[in-house]
Amino acid sequence: MPDHFSRTGDSTPGIPAAPLQGTDGGWWDEFFTDRSKPIPFFAEWPDENLAEWFGSGLLVPGRVLELGCGNGRNAAYLASLGCAVEAIDFSAQAIGWARQRADLSGVPVSFQHCSIFEAQLTAGSYDLVYDSALKSLSRRSTVPVHLDILLDRRLPDPVEIAAYYTVAEALTNAAKHASATAADIEVSTGDGVLRLRVHDNGHGGAAFTYGTGLVGLKDRAEALGGQLRLDSPPGAGTTLEITLPVGDPAEPQPPTLSRG
Repeated sequence: MPDHFSRTGDSTPGIPAAPLQGTDGGWWDEFFTDRSKPIPFFAEWPDENLAEWFGSGLLVPGRVLELGCGNGRNAAYLASLGCAVEAIDFSAQAIGWARQRADLSGVPVSFQHCSIFEAQLTAGSYDLVYDSALKSLSRRSTVPVHLDILLDRRLPDPVEIAAYYTVAEALTNAAKHASATAADIEVSTGDGVLRLRVHDNGHGGAAFTYGTGLVGLKDRAEALGGQLRLDSPPGAGTTLEITLPVGDPAEPQPPTLSRG
């Protein structure tokens, strides 16, 4: 099995009007109610990258955690290959649809209806973590997002949470305050460090002002032994970069993939 996978060149048009930082699933419950919508991830088949990786032998069946399982198409596919699958989504409508799909497919999947931050997980117990949390943020953004992810390990929970909220805050600011029309997200790990960069083409001028969400993100990053940097010259867009330690780079970890 290779030590990392990349998902690059993914340009995702925004799905309008969802508050990026809500985790109660209400907006997504309404979104998943109409199953006839012409939405790519409402399809019946699994992600092409998953099918390719398993079909070519790059991945083999094992214990899998899927974050943001949606309608369960990937979870059911993985279970049909013999994987022991745990799948999480904070939309009750999505989980209901996913359970129906698994039942119809005759495959066992353990579903949890909760946010990824409330899930009951056992650290280090998965062979594969299929992570769609950042993908979900990009789909929910009103600003079109280009997302590049290259991870070689499962991230510690506090780091995952910090990364999630950094992206959420950056995309919210890009849409609400910067009048941006595009954003780029780059995520990678190496030498025991997570590097996350979010850039938008808005009007810039952001600052670490008291009372803003950026201040909280900076405090969180520093509490984890990392750094948050902001570059936002007026008229030239905003770049938010966070670096966070993730532990011993030599320690083996299950791969974490983005959903295509």
